[in-house]
Amino acid sequence: MKTRAIADALSISTKTVERHQAGIKQKLGVAHMSEPRRIAAIWLAESAPVEGDSPGRV
Repeated sequence: MKTRAIADALSISTKTVERHQAGIKQKLGVAHMSEPRRIAAIWLAESAPVEGDSPGRV
């Protein structure tokens, strides 16, 4: 998602989005926002419920 789209969706300035992204990159030790997005996409795909599983099952 582009910075402008994020800012518009959250009703904040693009500078605020950029500051938050800079903090995220620093905390995660990555150079580009594509890396946390890639990690998040993998995590979501791996943690998606399997068909037939109920939320309470362990």
